[in-house]
Amino acid sequence: MTNKEMYLGILGNGIPKGETKAAMFALHNKWYGKSPYILKVENPNTFCGSCIQRVKANVWKLYHSDLYRWSYKEIEFTGKLGLHNAPIYKLTQDEMSKNIIRRK
Repeated sequence: MTNKEMYLGILGNGIPKGETKAAMFALHNKWYGKSPYILKVENPNTFCGSCIQRVKANVWKLYHSDLYRWSYKEIEFTGKLGLHNAPIYKLTQDEMSKNIIRRK
């Protein structure tokens, strides 16, 4: 799973599961010691919702910072901060209109 697919997978509310969760923890633990937002290595096998949400918030803070040099055109900042000052991102309007299922 690429980082872009992982970031698209963790957009919105909810706790990521499966491959998305594994990719999120792998990215988080890879940046340990290189980012001021990631202070410890997290166990990727955890089922603790608080731990998973903390990792998710830290990954979004990393994306929002200047340390992470990639940005994806499908994701835009809403201008709001969520829990623990994690930036809130959403899909762009163009990307949402591509995914609409039209009925006849």
